[in-house]
Amino acid sequence: MNKVTMKDIAEAAQVSLATVSYVLNNNTKQKISEETRQRILEIAKQLQYVPNMAARSLVGNASSKLVAIVTLKDQNDRPWQKSRYHDLTMKLQELLNERGYDVIVASTDSVQVELDIILKRTLDALFIIDVPEQHFFNISRKFTVPIIVIDSYISDTMFRKIVPDYKSAIRLARQVIARSSRMSGDEQSRVGQSRVEQSECEYSGYKLSGYKQSGDDKARDNQIRDDSAEGNQTRGCPGEENEGTDSNTAVQEPFLVMGKFNNSGMEEALTETFRPDDVYKMERREELEQYVQARQGRPGIFVNELLAVMAAPYMQTEDMVVIANAGAEYLLPREVRCIVFHNDDKAQTAIGVMEKLLCKEYDEIEDYSYVAPVTGDSIG
Repeated sequence: MNKVTMKDIAEAAQVSLATVSYVLNNNTKQKISEETRQRILEIAKQLQYVPNMAARSLVGNASSKLVAIVTLKDQNDRPWQKSRYHDLTMKLQELLNERGYDVIVASTDSVQVELDIILKRTLDALFIIDVPEQHFFNISRKFTVPIIVIDSYISDTMFRKIVPDYKSAIRLARQVIARSSRMSGDEQSRVGQSRVEQSECEYSGYKLSGYKQSGDDKARDNQIRDDSAEGNQTRGCPGEENEGTDSNTAVQEPFLVMGKFNNSGMEEALTETFRPDDVYKMERREELEQYVQARQGRPGIFVNELLAVMAAPYMQTEDMVVIANAGAEYLLPREVRCIVFHNDDKAQTAIGVMEKLLCKEYDEIEDYSYVAPVTGDSIG
């Protein structure tokens, strides 16, 4: 009879390999329900599991100094999809190398996930970017090392997630559009030239000047919905009037152009305040051209600078607000107003979470770490 392993227990209990490891190693700092804990212990007893004491003695005493970064791909991915996470991956690799880690970068099919090459290696940690929730649990069961999830909403509180605060970015883009609708042509031109002015506006409970962790996702989302309710009402900077619709100027409802995400929660964070007809998920350049031209004169919000570059010939650039997330905002025309998610911030945040997990500082890490959008001067 083959020796029973933690993987056998994980499959029988329908939980991740990491969960089994935490329970059998009596790690009480992880948030695991008592029902799950007892089920794992009972299955281990039934299967007559015997722990590997030699391996257990190595836990916490050795480091492979090897980290893996996994992205998911599809054979039909377009160039803008293939390049979206290139800059982030490079930033992660650079920062990990600076800390003495070797890095494996792997891309696997988003439908048939194959991680055999990584599973053969002894890792310290694993980063997974934009993963569907249903696939994530199949992946997580195969690893006992810390898993840091980027650009993905995953319901399991055992795993730490780093996500861009797209809801606040959409709110900020709407405010920029509302502000522009009240300006004269000269004022609008000046705003376009300087992009979005440096601002100390607060959105969702923190300033848009960098990164801040927040564990209160529910309260944050409720605040966003409250502020966005009843049309385009938005919260202005201190000392400014509220910039929703007023008796003199009606703010046109913007449309949204975005790429597709593997993780449905990311798409929902971007689209929840838009009507379905006002959202275009990029498929082909010809379709983008038709979609934009059919909405001439309306403001548009573009998530991903490469999509905005493709759309720019077909609409007035002063009607565009771009949420840049690929590290390529320098490609945009100077007059386009831009809200940026810096991949340096995201990579630093993700590695900070990894280091806390490796030091077992579980109480120091929020379930979700939100990376805030920033605004700035035009990029030459």
